Amino acid sequence: MKDFPKHLIALERKLQSKGFPALSPFWRETLLRFFETGKRQLVLRVGRRGGKSSSLCRVGVILALFGDFKIPPGDVGCVAFISVDRGEANKRLRTIRALLDALGVAYKPVEHGVELVGKPIIFQTFVATVSGVSGFTSIAVICDEVSKWKDRDSGANPAKEVLASVRPTMATQPGAKLFLSSSAFSTDDAHCRAYEEGETVYQCVAGAPTWVAHPALTEEQTKLEEPEHRVWLREYANIPQASVSAAFDPNDVKACFRKLPGDSEGWYSTPIVVIDSSSGRGDAWTACIARYFVPKVPVEWYELSEPLFQTLTSTNTLLEIPHSRRPLQDDLGFPILKAEFCDRADAQFVLHDLIAFEGRFGEHMKGDRIAASIAELAEQFGATRVFADQREEFANEVLFRQVGLGYHPYTWDNENKQAAVAHIRRGLAQRSILIEPNETMEAQLLRFTEKLTPTGYVTYGARSGQHDDHAALLLTATMALLDGQIPGTPHRYRQVSAPRNATSADDPSTAPWAFDAQGRLID
Repeated sequence: MKDFPKHLIALERKLQSKGFPALSPFWRETLLRFFETGKRQLVLRVGRRGGKSSSLCRVGVILALFGDFKIPPGDVGCVAFISVDRGEANKRLRTIRALLDALGVAYKPVEHGVELVGKPIIFQTFVATVSGVSGFTSIAVICDEVSKWKDRDSGANPAKEVLASVRPTMATQPGAKLFLSSSAFSTDDAHCRAYEEGETVYQCVAGAPTWVAHPALTEEQTKLEEPEHRVWLREYANIPQASVSAAFDPNDVKACFRKLPGDSEGWYSTPIVVIDSSSGRGDAWTACIARYFVPKVPVEWYELSEPLFQTLTSTNTLLEIPHSRRPLQDDLGFPILKAEFCDRADAQFVLHDLIAFEGRFGEHMKGDRIAASIAELAEQFGATRVFADQREEFANEVLFRQVGLGYHPYTWDNENKQAAVAHIRRGLAQRSILIEPNETMEAQLLRFTEKLTPTGYVTYGARSGQHDDHAALLLTATMALLDGQIPGTPHRYRQVSAPRNATSADDPSTAPWAFDAQGRLID
């Protein structure tokens, strides 16, 4: 399409007069270069929110309105938008309608699309499946987020097969164009392989991080959008991730293993027991205590009623205040911090007193003996509930019921594991996770991997031939935390209600947050 630059300039002027943003320099230069080459395919690796969809929709409109295509009588030429699901595909259709409305171009609805009035051209959306992209004539195919396509039934990324099916739809149209667009994902998916082929006689390639493709967004803003560094590198900095890499930063892992604070330094919340069960044929059956530790802070950090403030001016630690003169509490029973100190409620998620039954213990030890040992651990710290993955769920529930403990299993599916790993990464980076020193657990966390598969899955676990029975305790404990099952979380501690206009302290006999004789928190 030799006159593409002319049509692009005219379209931009018209759209800007209607309030649409202009194409960024990256998009303008990339599109002009691609059409100048006359090549069939453009592979784009652009960070999230980098203007991929809106820019390519404009290209689709130009091709539909001004492209030189010979459409056989009774047929229509299709500008096809292929996305991971129908909801994503329909977003492209809304953009097309907005563009056509701004240009004053008439159209009528068709199934999953719109057709130009008086011209045999349609804009239509398709889901990225092999069966869903056959049987039409394409003048342009715009593939959205190719690296993240996923088949609903198998969960695999069908990009290779889908593209093999869609290319023949352009066979009768020499001027048809194929756009493979995506943010970065792994170094081993179909989109990455196409991008890494580079410039060929068939294709052009172009890439940019979000803030280059869309200069209205700064690099700093994207880091606020995605605080997890490795995800930010993929999604915004546009750097694909190695297929297998460490799930956790080694420095952060090493920093979390340190001596536990004493009771005089704050309060430990009600604990739970976390286990990773085993059949006893080589991997370990592990268990530990998980709970929150809330450090004590100076009294001046708290919101106090005026009478209390007057009586406590000479007191510098909360633990020294008698029960009858505690600071005000919110509706959840937590002392009300002054607003400027809320982010310094430095609660820590703590794992400690890990026990492990190693090796082939199943040959000489029964499950009831293990349950009894774990019950002793629970009784020592006042825990009444056990949390685990779904492995041997039914047998374990009976075992722990017999020793008086509630049993709560979690399904270790990819969704739960991804949420837990993301939360652990943040906690490790913020130094809000504290684990009693344990060489085996530290080694396993350092070896715990994240794998991006060619089929679009993100999986987690130990490296081949190694165990993760100790590291699994942290993941299951985090699932319980995210499920709201652990009292004293920093989320509840920091998000306190506004100070009340009370004139005296709460009655300690009825307060939901009470303290024992040693000043420890009683949930």
